[in-house]
Amino acid sequence: NNEGFFVEEIFKGSDKKYTKALGAIQELENWDKATDFIEKNVFSTNDVDMTSEVAVDFTDRLQSYFDEYKT
Repeated sequence: NNEGFFVEEIFKGSDKKYTKALGAIQELENWDKATDFIEKNVFSTNDVDMTSEVAVDFTDRLQSYFDEYKT
């Protein structure tokens, strides 16, 4: 389970920020909107390199969610 790793590496240890971001992402209607949100409100806000291993893993998991539940 990478949830703890995501919280530490992307959200600077804040479970609250992680939960809030996931809730907002799940409300978005498609992957394009989710990608914009993640870039601006998750990676940029938390000064995370979008090409880092943790960022790519986080994005891949969310894309899988959208592929399964939102298409």
